[in-house]
Amino acid sequence: MNFRADIVSISAGAVTIAADEEMLRAIQRTGAAQLDLRPLDPRCHSREQHGKVFALCREIARHWGYLPEEMRGILQDKFCEDEWLEPFSMQDADMSLCSRFIKFLINHCLEYGVQTKYPLGQYADDLEKYIYACLYYKKCAICGRDGETHHVDAIQMGHDRDEADHLGRRAICLCRTHHTQAHQMGVNTFFEMHHLPRGIKLDEYLCKKLKLKAGHTL
Repeated sequence: MNFRADIVSISAGAVTIAADEEMLRAIQRTGAAQLDLRPLDPRCHSREQHGKVFALCREIARHWGYLPEEMRGILQDKFCEDEWLEPFSMQDADMSLCSRFIKFLINHCLEYGVQTKYPLGQYADDLEKYIYACLYYKKCAICGRDGETHHVDAIQMGHDRDEADHLGRRAICLCRTHHTQAHQMGVNTFFEMHHLPRGIKLDEYLCKKLKLKAGHTL
């Protein structure tokens, strides 16, 4: 469940927030010792964000056979339900809300195999989180098609890939075509051409999801 709290003061590395009764009850009920905080950018969303939202909604509408405006309404309702948010108008959406909605739309495309005119990475605000999502949904970070794990930190020759420790190794999900291209071109040239980071480090959750052995951190 998400809660919103105002910042009261910032001093010497300490942030004081004003928690409402519902938030306090949730903390007491769960015995939480930590909070997952996300700063909200109150500025109105940018023209670029606006364009990304409408472009992604058009692509998703085409995939499911809906009118773009109808699809956007359905997606906004689902986003608000997942995020425990009140319904909102795109006209009034701030930068933080719009950024989260774009991430939701990208993940929808990855989960349901929605093919887009432009690579989904071009819509992402955070490319490392995008690569993480591609690995989770097993979709190519370049074209969005079904993919497989490409190990940027290669397993040494003579080592069994199934028995090697993958925790902390960098990886990215690529389809067979782009996987072959990465090996033929070399890591540096491949990632520079596609304007992507050199993968992300596999954590325990991803290793389990991808059925990769995870021992100690490298």
